[in-house]
Amino acid sequence: MSAIIDFFNAELDAATTESCPDIKLIKELAYELSKFAANVVASICGYIRQLPADKKMIGVQIMDAIINGDHPSADEYRRLFDTELVAIIVETFEKVDEIMRLPLHACRRSWQTRFPASTLEQLDRALNAIDPAWPITTPTTAEPVKSTKPAKAWRPKPKKPADSPTILPDATPQLADEKQKETFDADVNLLIEKLTCLCIHDYL
Repeated sequence: MSAIIDFFNAELDAATTESCPDIKLIKELAYELSKFAANVVASICGYIRQLPADKKMIGVQIMDAIINGDHPSADEYRRLFDTELVAIIVETFEKVDEIMRLPLHACRRSWQTRFPASTLEQLDRALNAIDPAWPITTPTTAEPVKSTKPAKAWRPKPKKPADSPTILPDATPQLADEKQKETFDADVNLLIEKLTCLCIHDYL
């Protein structure tokens, strides 16, 4: 069994991005190793905990894929993850930034029929205690109840548009106009000189 779990851990360590092929491969491997489901769950939870904050969603997405699968062993995995869910998600929530909390919330919404309502309410209340903007879903209703605490925006705020660069007036037309004016003035002066010469010539 040790060699099998070591192989599974190696596959986890090789997953460096939230790519669908990597996650699907590990999900299918977990289902094949359903005889060792408890060890697989322990490996995934340990994997999530040791990942740096900007990579933690890789582990959560792997867990989410196994939880939401329709394999016959998925029920057993959900039962095992149920005992770790609150702790692992709260730890992850505390360490990731606001942007990473969005996919975490999407995962939470997909678990509405996957875990007991009491577990999900416990999770929601734990997250709401950290961030009052997190909605709480009660066991008696699938609709989130409003928090009594002032909302604290955990969703990423839209970035302010960058200040528009100052558009300097195009100097080219102005320079062209000035050049044309200089040429025109020169022509006028030349014409005046010619007319003056003619007038003088006629006068003489």
